[in-house]
Amino acid sequence: RDRDPDARARWRAGWQRLRARRSLYPGVEKWHLFAAMQGFGVAFNLGALALIIGRVALSDLAFAWATTLDIDAAQLTALVDVLAAPWAWIWPGAAPDAALIEATRYTRLAAAYAGATDGRAVDPALVGAWWRFVMMATVVYGLAPRLALWAFARRRAARALAAVPLDTPDVDRIARRLTVRRVETRAPHPEVVTAPPERALEPRYSPPTPRTRWQALAWRDFPLDADHVAALVDAGFDGTLAGTLAVSDYAAEQSALAALEPDTRLLVLAEAFEAPDKAVRRFLTTLRGAAGERRPIVVGLVHEATATDYRPVDPATVRLWRQHLAANEDPYLGVEALEPAR
Repeated sequence: RDRDPDARARWRAGWQRLRARRSLYPGVEKWHLFAAMQGFGVAFNLGALALIIGRVALSDLAFAWATTLDIDAAQLTALVDVLAAPWAWIWPGAAPDAALIEATRYTRLAAAYAGATDGRAVDPALVGAWWRFVMMATVVYGLAPRLALWAFARRRAARALAAVPLDTPDVDRIARRLTVRRVETRAPHPEVVTAPPERALEPRYSPPTPRTRWQALAWRDFPLDADHVAALVDAGFDGTLAGTLAVSDYAAEQSALAALEPDTRLLVLAEAFEAPDKAVRRFLTTLRGAAGERRPIVVGLVHEATATDYRPVDPATVRLWRQHLAANEDPYLGVEALEPAR
């Protein structure tokens, strides 16, 4: 990457596009990360349970407890009863009783269980009974909270994803590619019309929505012809033209910003052979402040323009403009190549 400036520019533009879209997905990102963290916790506790069951089944475990604090077996029994309360009524055997706690107290100085005369446990079968308590404590205090938090985070992530706005220029470009009619097909010979079936199926489609209104702003010396721009908006965006504004200098820019119509999308017409310099970014930043945060702005590129003819732009030039304007980190800013109106 250090030897390829174009690669660095692509990486930088990609990172800036991701940062721009973080404003659209703050809840989705937050809850997905939280769900991933809880998923690791669920996996850890499942692994711990599998290890406990495996060790209990394949080896003879001996449990013991010890403390430097002035706590006797009766006090520890009361504490264990509180901890085992959530499951003691279902599985009484998983709640250690006073006899088990008394028999499994260990003394480090004597290296033996308390009450044992020869260093061994009073009842070898008794000291292994702690595994039920350990397993249930892992389920109740380890696995269950993580599993509940994971399910909660997944639900909140789904809600946040459902609330993501779908009115950005990128989404609109994909929708137009899927819905706008581009090709007409005709049969080489007249088709034979047959009688309709006795029971025709009702069409399952929604009525067409009102066409989007666009307001065009001609950047610098872009020639304006209202009829031609209207045809271009109709062919490229399946919309209607609400008006055109010239942005040839600073004074015209201020006049155009004051003349923006509400409830319209903005189309900035620019000739692509001009480099996407800082002036373009400054104007788009100013336009964003005047238009509002969530108003779509599309930079429409043509290679060369006359009043009645536009030459299309090659994809490499469109990528260059997108990389340059990605520095604005604006999720509602799009760059598209305009097709000549047919």
